[in-house]
Amino acid sequence: MSTATRDDIAACLANLVSYEEISAMLGVQKATVWRWKSIGVLPEPAGGICGQWLWTREAIEEWAASTGRTIIY
Repeated sequence: MSTATRDDIAACLANLVSYEEISAMLGVQKATVWRWKSIGVLPEPAGGICGQWLWTREAIEEWAASTGRTIIY
């Protein structure tokens, strides 16, 4: 297994989005994103850090396109 460099880690983290970023991307309240997650509307998160769920930007962009939502940021 290779060792990730600082740049590799930074690139990976830059591709992850939180509730706040998803709400900004879609122009909705954070509570809406939380509700979508809790009722299974959003794709599964990629993981979490410090109690916060994170999704890949690509997964959210694909989900938005497939559900007719527009990315506004």
